[in-house]
Amino acid sequence: MKPGPNAEAETELQRLRAQLLDAQMRLRQAGETHARILATVAHEIRNPLHAMLSLLDVLGQSGLDTQRRGWVETARQSGHGLIGLLDDLLELGSAESGSQMLMVAPFQPTSLFGGIVDLIRPRAAAKGLRFESEIALGEASWLNGDARRLRQIVFNLVGNAIKFTERGLVRLRAAATPTPDGRFALVIEVSDTGPGFDAALASTLFDDFVQGPQATRVGGAGLGLAIVRRLVELMGGTVEAESTPGTGARFRVRLLLPRAEELAPACARPVATDEPAPPSLLPVAPPMRRRLQVLLVEDSPTNRAVALAMLKTAPLIVDAVENGMQAIERLQQTAYDLVLMDVAMPVMDGLEATRAIRALGPPVAQVPVIAMTANALAADEMRCRDAGMDDYLTKPIERANLLAMLTRWLGPLDEPRPAIDETIVVRLLQEVEPGALTRLLGVFLEEARNRAARIEAAVGRLDAAEAIAQIEHESHAMKGSAETFGAAALAARAAAIESAIRARALDTVRNQANGLASLVIDAEHAYRARGYYQ
Repeated sequence: MKPGPNAEAETELQRLRAQLLDAQMRLRQAGETHARILATVAHEIRNPLHAMLSLLDVLGQSGLDTQRRGWVETARQSGHGLIGLLDDLLELGSAESGSQMLMVAPFQPTSLFGGIVDLIRPRAAAKGLRFESEIALGEASWLNGDARRLRQIVFNLVGNAIKFTERGLVRLRAAATPTPDGRFALVIEVSDTGPGFDAALASTLFDDFVQGPQATRVGGAGLGLAIVRRLVELMGGTVEAESTPGTGARFRVRLLLPRAEELAPACARPVATDEPAPPSLLPVAPPMRRRLQVLLVEDSPTNRAVALAMLKTAPLIVDAVENGMQAIERLQQTAYDLVLMDVAMPVMDGLEATRAIRALGPPVAQVPVIAMTANALAADEMRCRDAGMDDYLTKPIERANLLAMLTRWLGPLDEPRPAIDETIVVRLLQEVEPGALTRLLGVFLEEARNRAARIEAAVGRLDAAEAIAQIEHESHAMKGSAETFGAAALAARAAAIESAIRARALDTVRNQANGLASLVIDAEHAYRARGYYQ
């Protein structure tokens, strides 16, 4: 008996379903292979770029003349442009393979946006643009979300605005309002006075490799907005754009993020825990009383030499080993304060070494371990944290970022300073009119007392963006004037506060601001005791 038409149709339908499933599986495998190839290529490119850019960073600090410093800066900017393109390709590959993921943890949006503003402002100024920010986060002091991805979204949008705007203004707005279900509606808006775009382009603006008519002039791969769209959708939000040609553009992101409980800072990593430390959890760094010891674990001779060169002028004792096995042996012999750990190494890699360190028991198990890796995906960072690493640096690593990371975990990298540096005061005495130094010191000390009071008051409001901005301004100004008048200890403390507030190491800021006014008094007493101030 021949099967009827219905049976034949069912058989054909099953065959087509099987073919479709097979095609979907092959497509997914192809996407995963593509993503792995991109990640491997990016890793191999990042390592030599790390050496090149880091050495350029060291070279830029070596007393070059203005013209040569300009050449170095141009080379650095070109290298970072290549890094940005690599990151965009990695994001695209992970999105296509379905491996994009979020690292959700409590974070402080005020600190996040404050850090973004600090980094963006000089970029806009370098192009002659005004940059304005309006950050109104209200009660949203702590939120649950992926701070790294959120930062990436804002940087892509603002970076695009700066790139396409030749004159005028770039503005960043962020506002958070509570919703009835206990979450916060976060709205981020970036606007500019650039060329804008027409309605025909608006419908495809967030697609891969789409470029506007100005792209040939400013360059780019057409991936920035596509990545923004993918990340916003991954977070369950929306992104939209509006523009009138010739008058600029406006991009708006809307996200719903849950409220988070405030995290208490930790002085050291707990021993033998299966939970990675939250990314936003920072240590309380005690004031430095001895020369700290750092262990550098890096198999590449070039990268080792670069890291040692970047740390050469820091008041640290730095030892270097070539793999994780050597690191474990050295940690059992010497009490290190921090480990800088490469991830991909022969004999024993950084992940395995960190797991072994955490299993050793105190005090060795409590040493902060900072990952240094050319792998830039969120999944790579998650693997590092799951292994027990406390923080994460992506190669290429700039010296400023490395020192900020060390400051975050170790405190200010400054040797104890005397109250005043008499060589500076004596030089001032020779340069000014007779009797003028006492008057100038009086003005300086009064200004320093006022600045110290304003800093200490602002420390009590670190959840407010304006307080963070005020501390940065006051500490920078105090550092400069204290250096001018030879108030060495005060200048060092102000520099430490400035460095910590820029790194958003808020607990270090609190710690260093404590007793700031007493350093002003110490300087005044030292001036009086030596007859410089009456």
